Amino acid sequence: MDLDSAILYTNDISKIRKFYERTIGLEFEYQDGDVFVSFVFPNGGKLGINKSILTDREKPGGQTLFIRVSDAAKHYEKYKSEGFAFYEPFRKYDWGAYFAILDPDGNKVGFIQPSDLPRSAKYSRSDTELIDLGPTKKIYKYPSPTRSLDIGIMVLNGRHPESGFVVEHDCEFVMYVTKGEGTFYVGDSIYKVKPGDAVFVPTDHKFAADGNFEYITVDSPAYYPGQTESISD
Repeated sequence: MDLDSAILYTNDISKIRKFYERTIGLEFEYQDGDVFVSFVFPNGGKLGINKSILTDREKPGGQTLFIRVSDAAKHYEKYKSEGFAFYEPFRKYDWGAYFAILDPDGNKVGFIQPSDLPRSAKYSRSDTELIDLGPTKKIYKYPSPTRSLDIGIMVLNGRHPESGFVVEHDCEFVMYVTKGEGTFYVGDSIYKVKPGDAVFVPTDHKFAADGNFEYITVDSPAYYPGQTESISD
């Protein structure tokens, strides 16, 4: 199975064509006046961009495009030298290197350089990275050879976040309780949990946890900070 094409939406066909043709370097394919333009990737995949008619699902700025590259650092330095503001700065992850910019309409364009790690891998607790989120939560994050998912052990002592909620816009995740008891707040639902319980959190759902317990979280795709939002309610 291969991707044939994808569609984004724009407020200005002329401006968006210049960006993807000149800045990104895609091959121009076709333009229909001021309502549509298309480009071809080197592997044959196509990107089409429609003039928005402002329906709920066609609002410019709400779409994301990921481009696979062989040298993400090189592309990052290129855009940096051209004065681009980065939506997500260049960073190396277990699954590869990544950064993101925004197109003229605010759509996110992410550049991914996959790592050369093997498809199978074994990690131990000693391989984890400790992420200290303050007095109420610590994360022991395992390495991951893929961007499709990641896994971590969460140790909770109180409520996290201490006030309000967090929302993950790109990642969905499942939590499996291994020790102690507590409460998960997911959207408008409240779940009392104990060892052996699992709770699924879809994207765009507010979330918080409270109690003194440990649980395993699996994120899909792999978690990255830029897609998380803190809200008051």
